[in-house]
Amino acid sequence: MPRPSNRTAIIDAACRAIEKLGAAAITFDAVAAEAGLTKAGVVYHFRSMDVLIGSIHEHLAATWEDDMTAALGKRPEQATDAERVAAYVKVAEQSASRAEVLLMNDAQHDDDYAASWSAVADRWTPPVPSPAADGSYDEEELTLVLAHLAADGLWCYESSTGRELPAEIRSVLVDRILGLMRQPPCARGTRSSARRDRAGGSATPSGAGPAGQVDPQPHPLR
Repeated sequence: MPRPSNRTAIIDAACRAIEKLGAAAITFDAVAAEAGLTKAGVVYHFRSMDVLIGSIHEHLAATWEDDMTAALGKRPEQATDAERVAAYVKVAEQSASRAEVLLMNDAQHDDDYAASWSAVADRWTPPVPSPAADGSYDEEELTLVLAHLAADGLWCYESSTGRELPAEIRSVLVDRILGLMRQPPCARGTRSSARRDRAGGSATPSGAGPAGQVDPQPHPLR
């Protein structure tokens, strides 16, 4: 297995320093100490802290996309929306590090940092559904957005709550999310239940019987 380059080793050390100190408190001295190098050795590769932080964002975003591409088994542009979301969900089984969450939050306030993450997210995020003329939404499109949001919540759960989520539970939750995506469209309804009864104006769920009762469907999740 090839040894990581000095640049990569420094970026990894900087991530560890952020885990310990927070993004705002990181310094060249802290990174050098974590990497086992001199400060001059770090500055040789990264002439300023902005360059180092920007490189960390690029490295983490690229690693994220590499993981999703590996889970997908092909390039994202060769896949369907559903296939990309499924890979996104699978990668979310691995919890976010504190450094990843802190840096992604910081990126919201810096367009250059955000660009690294946005470029990846744009390729893996399903489109926002548009309503039909009757105000209803395509159920498959809604399900992809729901699965994507659920994966985001799973990914950052530990960092945002401070609570550990055991690996076996994370695996079960991923299976549940993927199971929702595998549910046949006929079980969900082609369109959302926003349709209105013309006579009374009340919502009639898709799949409802004459009295508005929803026909039972087998639960697709284990």
